[in-house]
Amino acid sequence: GQQTKRKTVYEVCQPDAISIPFVYETYSGFSEEVSFEISGLPAGVGASFSPATATANDTQVSLTINDTANAAAGSYEILIQAIGASQAKELPLQLLVSGIDFPEVGLASPEDGAQDVSTFHVFEWQANPLYTSYDIQISTDAGFSNLIETATVFDTKFKPSNLDNETNYFWRISPRNGCGEGSFGASSSFTTIGQSCVSRVGTGLPIPISASGTPTITSKITFYDDLALTDLKVNLELDHTYLSDLVITLTSPSGKEVALVSNSCGDLININATFDDTADDFVCDGTPAINGTVAPLVGFNGLIGESIAGEWTLTVIDTENADGGTLKGFSMDVCAEGEFAPDEDGDGVFDSDDICAGTPLGTEVDVT
Repeated sequence: GQQTKRKTVYEVCQPDAISIPFVYETYSGFSEEVSFEISGLPAGVGASFSPATATANDTQVSLTINDTANAAAGSYEILIQAIGASQAKELPLQLLVSGIDFPEVGLASPEDGAQDVSTFHVFEWQANPLYTSYDIQISTDAGFSNLIETATVFDTKFKPSNLDNETNYFWRISPRNGCGEGSFGASSSFTTIGQSCVSRVGTGLPIPISASGTPTITSKITFYDDLALTDLKVNLELDHTYLSDLVITLTSPSGKEVALVSNSCGDLININATFDDTADDFVCDGTPAINGTVAPLVGFNGLIGESIAGEWTLTVIDTENADGGTLKGFSMDVCAEGEFAPDEDGDGVFDSDDICAGTPLGTEVDVT
């Protein structure tokens, strides 16, 4: 038996020749002389092996492919064979012949003129085996003088991170390979979806935090609209006689958890603050010790883009005995892509489907 070591893909730039080295190996005492042959080359392209035959294990062999100018640019499946008297072995490889021409890349999504495109939309374009990477540009003008995002990617997909809602954009792609780079093709335009904002208050307030033991309390806010989160602020009012006893977290419907505070502020007391990613870190000082608009201990960035639909849970864990207090206020200011459906009575049934309008969640009604 015999085997060869190889790479998978080889690229040659027209009209250059390419040399592809490989190692001929034998095993199990195989000692026949083998000759090397190649198939699958495009018409007009020549090839030669050096040496043309081999017997010994670990023979260094070089395959030279020339006259590539005669081939059409493209990807070719090549087969190298080592043929002996009693058996033959095959080695497949891919030859990428790249020319000086770079056909334009077709844009797939978002389509030209698309409306209400999510700012979290994944851009896609047509693949071409001649290309190994792509440059993408996103701009607010057709001349691409005001670039919002640029990137070089090795796939045919790209997820932007700097798009604003209710904004018109233009995007385009240029291709690259080992032989050079093409020009940017025709652009497409699209408009991103608008956003709307609501404020919701947590359940069960106020909630006592016992000074006995290590209690855990929760307050929940439920959203029924399946919309992508774009911005979040958490408003918290809490009295406690020893703040560093507390770990306060917010858990999204998907199960992601972020910490607002965690064993912070020593023996200082009370919180009356809005937690906002764009604010400065909180500084423990005065009474309440955490106040104003401050950044959470762990940012909300990991929540942006996920659906708001479902139950959001504020959890307060008192990790030590003896000190207690009250969760007096908890609310969320939420912005999301699209429009919130009207739900005047807050029962989780949108007004358009509500056969018992004016009955808040939990109200008993007679439907007979």
